[in-house]
Amino acid sequence: MGNITHVDDVANALGAPLTEWQNMYMAPSQPVYEFCDALEVKGNQSASASGWGLEHALSAWGTYMQNVYGFPDDESNGSHDGSLAKYTNTSLDQMARSWGWLVCNELGWFQVGAPEGHPSIVSRHLDVAHEMRERCQFPFPKTFGQGVSPKIDEINAKFGGWDVHVDRVFFANGINDPWLDATVSSSSIDFHSTPLTPVFVGKGFHCSDLQIAAAVEPTIAYIQEKAVTYIQAWLADWHQ
Repeated sequence: MGNITHVDDVANALGAPLTEWQNMYMAPSQPVYEFCDALEVKGNQSASASGWGLEHALSAWGTYMQNVYGFPDDESNGSHDGSLAKYTNTSLDQMARSWGWLVCNELGWFQVGAPEGHPSIVSRHLDVAHEMRERCQFPFPKTFGQGVSPKIDEINAKFGGWDVHVDRVFFANGINDPWLDATVSSSSIDFHSTPLTPVFVGKGFHCSDLQIAAAVEPTIAYIQEKAVTYIQAWLADWHQ
């Protein structure tokens, strides 16, 4: 990490293996498992619940980063220079840029460290200021200057936030999705499923319900089948 200047960018680079959880799918070999094995397996022996200690974890984490992600630098992981190509490249084939536009305008879904006093698996060096700079101000400098933030309150007022009430919308969520608490299946609310607003929660990860291959997991297969059933019925009602 010696080629990265700022501590928040170091924290962001070190968090790369953790972000793989969001990309999990139903297969036995996953980057997240490989990362965990790198930290928890030593000499073909798995660590106990107390682990192998901080010294081993730091060394193993560093080795894993070098082997999998190479040697991050300011050009690839920096967030303090708006002239970097990753910010100025406006070609159309950039899914992350399109998603960033939605997040910065409306959603404000920044993946940052938890507030003080709460356990946090993500470094608190990754805060809203970092995310605004990285995702909004540098990629879209003409739109998101200092003091401009996502229209969160406006969007929640328009659509209801967790209290959204709309008919004929099928909610399919995964218990292992890191975005679960941004959905109507959040542990912070008690949202009731109804025939016109059905809510199903399976053992999926992020967007598992959209993947046909994920149907190898029974709860995901069940949710996919229920979605087809509900949507077919709603379409039949519409045609009538």
